[in-house]
Amino acid sequence: MRAKRVPDFVMPRASFAGLLVTMAACFFPHATRLPLWMSIFALVCMVYRLLIHWQRADFPSIWAKLLAAAIAIPLLVGEYGTLMAPDGGVAFLFVGYFLKLLEMHYRRDAMVMLLLSFFVIPMQFLYDTSLLATVWVIFCYFCILSTLISFHQNSTSVVNASAYKASVKLMAWSIPVTILLFLFFPRLPPFWQLPSTQSGQTIGLSDQLDMESLDALFSSGKVAFRADFGLYHPQMRDLYWRSLVMEGFDGQRWSVLNPPKSSRIRGRRQHSDAPDSKTRSAAEGEHAELIHYKIFLEPSFQQYLPVLSPVLEWGGIPASLSNSDVLQAHDPVIATTLYWADTQKDFLKSTATAAELDQNLRLPEQAAPRSRKEALRLFQKANRDPAQFVDALRSWINADEFSYTLKPPRLSGDTTDDFLFRTRAGYCSHYASATTVMLRSVGIPARVVGGYQGGEYQASANYWIIHQYDAHAWVEYYTAELGWQRFDPTAAISPTRIEYGMDALTTSLSSERFSVSRIDHWPIVSQLRRSMDYLNYQWIVRVVGYQQNARDQLVANLFGQFTVLSWLAVLLGGTIVAGALLYVYVLWREQGPRPDRLDAALLAALSTAERHFRPRNSGETVSAYCAAYAENRCANSKMLNEICDEYHRLRYQSGFQPAGVLQFKTAELQSDTLQRAFDGFMHNVKRFKQA
Repeated sequence: MRAKRVPDFVMPRASFAGLLVTMAACFFPHATRLPLWMSIFALVCMVYRLLIHWQRADFPSIWAKLLAAAIAIPLLVGEYGTLMAPDGGVAFLFVGYFLKLLEMHYRRDAMVMLLLSFFVIPMQFLYDTSLLATVWVIFCYFCILSTLISFHQNSTSVVNASAYKASVKLMAWSIPVTILLFLFFPRLPPFWQLPSTQSGQTIGLSDQLDMESLDALFSSGKVAFRADFGLYHPQMRDLYWRSLVMEGFDGQRWSVLNPPKSSRIRGRRQHSDAPDSKTRSAAEGEHAELIHYKIFLEPSFQQYLPVLSPVLEWGGIPASLSNSDVLQAHDPVIATTLYWADTQKDFLKSTATAAELDQNLRLPEQAAPRSRKEALRLFQKANRDPAQFVDALRSWINADEFSYTLKPPRLSGDTTDDFLFRTRAGYCSHYASATTVMLRSVGIPARVVGGYQGGEYQASANYWIIHQYDAHAWVEYYTAELGWQRFDPTAAISPTRIEYGMDALTTSLSSERFSVSRIDHWPIVSQLRRSMDYLNYQWIVRVVGYQQNARDQLVANLFGQFTVLSWLAVLLGGTIVAGALLYVYVLWREQGPRPDRLDAALLAALSTAERHFRPRNSGETVSAYCAAYAENRCANSKMLNEICDEYHRLRYQSGFQPAGVLQFKTAELQSDTLQRAFDGFMHNVKRFKQA
């Protein structure tokens, strides 16, 4: 019968505490993304393993661990649909990570946990590449290195300062290598940016819109994206960030229809990289009002890419432009993404097809009877002219008792009629939906556009921050002469929203919604918030946005245009230089550490004794040498033994005072050289004690 193995080690307290802290730090950023039961599962595993460490509980049996896995895996499949994608894969990794903690019996199990942590930590970059996330990852690596070092030191203290110092030293040594690899190593495609599969996991706008859909976004201060226009300074009223076009209507809700994956629109094309300066100058000469800008989009787990319309050119990310002028990425945006686009004011848009116009005229038969009747009245009054009818709608909204509020009354029945003829209070989606219904009622093709409007300008760094509360909805209607035209009914009822942005509007409506500007009047808070965002923006631009073309440009500026032979020469030369530096370092390390004052004094005394006796043998201890010295009855053997004993006391016994040795009589010494060695030894002893 095979004997049961007994754990062959007890994990040091510092190592065990460090391991639990590391695991908690690795899991913490994912706690809000993973299901709640995963957080409970992780906490239970760590607490139970802590009880095992305190000998308050036994290790779970193999059947208990199999049962836990059998319960967790179906829950993960039910939550994510598959385990072969980032969301499900990360969750499955954490399940195994914490289950492994419960079977950590032997030294090799602890090493597996420590090494596995090195692979778990970078999972944070699947979802967040911000400066704060990077700092947190560095902290996690510090924890795991400290734990690994303390594990080999077998320290009994929970706080192991020497392990912390060694970790900082190792990480400091890695900084130059990291910078060189980051700047010059070829930029590989980010294979980890795979589509997210978690159902319902979206941030920001949705592909469906009713009159109350944007309610949650108006109270969210999260950053949606940042925009950099370079030397161009747009007006806030011109910043209509187009994201979604909703053409389907069921009487209550607008929805995005399935657009074609790509389209060939005159004068528009995609580039893999940003145009160079020559291309840009030529384009600016051809289009005087050409606007070039870069977007740093935060993860939305959706495919829409906010842009200013119309889009002429774009690049930086695989994307397609639909016939409705919507730019859509080929894969969901699950990490901070950089792309660029060109737009131009008053650019002639392509004409709509008959099928598109027909789709944008459809209304449910029983939808909004009172609104249709009022629309026909205003249309007749406007001489059946679309432009005059739009002006009539604007005047009607502005003249009657309509109001803008972020906390509108609840709607009932037919939402369009209830809003226009009873509540008459709402925000952008109320006005955009009702206006589109009225336009379609009189035979004018119209659709609802969802996106963002305005933003917060950061003058110190010349970029715009667009928050989730900048979400907006407006109307586009079609005329044969001008094509699709934008009409924002919100501007008629609340010009402040368009001219000064959502943040200024919510300041005046502060009793209804939280606004960043409500606490921005505190100088410290305002400066801290802007400084943090500026640092994060610079991190995104210079680190996250550092791509292959930027590396090639840097190499060209430093070394000129490289050929294959040039690269081989640099590679060979770098290898030779690195090898030479490594050789010098090895020679330096072989010399060993320099002795301190106490060791130097002892070695000096032994050197004097060796002239009277013999050199010390390799591996011979000081005590053994002193014993051999005394057996040979060499001169001053008693003095040499006293020096050896004093050294051991000073080195290994704290608080010892060398009073006895200091009172030796010089008359007992028979050798001037050994007397001088002893005097030098005691002089260094005094300095050692004072230090």
